[in-house]
Amino acid sequence: TCKTQNQVNAEFNNWLSQFSVTGGCNATGSFDGTPTAPLACGGTTTVTYRVVDPFGCNTQTCTKTFTVTPPPLVINCPANNLTIPACTSAGAAQTLLDNYKAQFSFTGGCNAVPSFSAVVLPNPCTGGTVSITYTVTSDCDTKTCTKSIIRTVNPSITLNCADNVAITTCKTQDQVNTEFDNWLSQFSVTGGCNATGRFD
Repeated sequence: TCKTQNQVNAEFNNWLSQFSVTGGCNATGSFDGTPTAPLACGGTTTVTYRVVDPFGCNTQTCTKTFTVTPPPLVINCPANNLTIPACTSAGAAQTLLDNYKAQFSFTGGCNAVPSFSAVVLPNPCTGGTVSITYTVTSDCDTKTCTKSIIRTVNPSITLNCADNVAITTCKTQDQVNTEFDNWLSQFSVTGGCNATGRFD
């Protein structure tokens, strides 16, 4: 579990106090060296407790370990990058991004705090790819993962214009009007994102 260094030190000292000796003739026990607690972020301290009989009749030792293992920090990132289709509005693109970010998560760690790098979505007229980095920082560790956000470029617009027309023969006004309307109908637009055309 997560512990502060002071908590680890206190538990380590309490553990040391449980070593003792009975019997013998005024036998005394002591630790080899000066045992120190492991770090709160993880580690093991091995101590040797040595008992000496002042008459030299009996000497015994025992060796034990004190281990600190904080919960490991594990981050979970989406398996796939995010692709924003062509012709996606700004609001819909932002919703896709927000839903994608919700797929990032983490477990474990001590006092872990997640964050995302700033993301500016590519212009839909040019498309492109940007990165998003998910970072989780805990008391003992920092882990990141980076994914790509791909914006598909909007399709280009093709404007189809009728050829110029010159009427040089005699026509009634109704005939001119009909040919004019037919000529106007030859103007069109294809491609783009629901592009529409109009005459000024």
